[in-house]
Amino acid sequence: MLQSIERQIYTNIEHIIVDDGSTDNSHSLLNEYWGRGNSYTKIILNQENYGCVAKLRNQAVRVSSGKYILNIDSDDILYSDAISTLVEEAENDHLDLTYGSMIYIDQYGSPHKPSQLAGSKYKFGYLIKNVYPFPTNV
Repeated sequence: MLQSIERQIYTNIEHIIVDDGSTDNSHSLLNEYWGRGNSYTKIILNQENYGCVAKLRNQAVRVSSGKYILNIDSDDILYSDAISTLVEEAENDHLDLTYGSMIYIDQYGSPHKPSQLAGSKYKFGYLIKNVYPFPTNV
């Protein structure tokens, strides 16, 4: 996940990392990876696990200074043009929410796409049940 963020061609990115009481030395890894003194990375340490993703996301939003928010979890990987594509779509079409497709990677590291959405019009119920968007909020 860290490497895929670092490889983004869109570079005006503020990194806000919320550590939810990790006991696996994640904080040290983050400090090594991005260093302590840069102005575009904020690390929030929770001493205990909240067990509520919404609380963690809200913590990040409260300290953010950007125009858009993209939630990424530790097991996610982005193509190098993912953020630039989402920002371009939001800007060009004046959108409040953008999302991309997803590719699953199985336990052996083999990628496969889920069932493709067909057509340009999506049923709202289908999106809620079958699409896992990474919201980009304005």
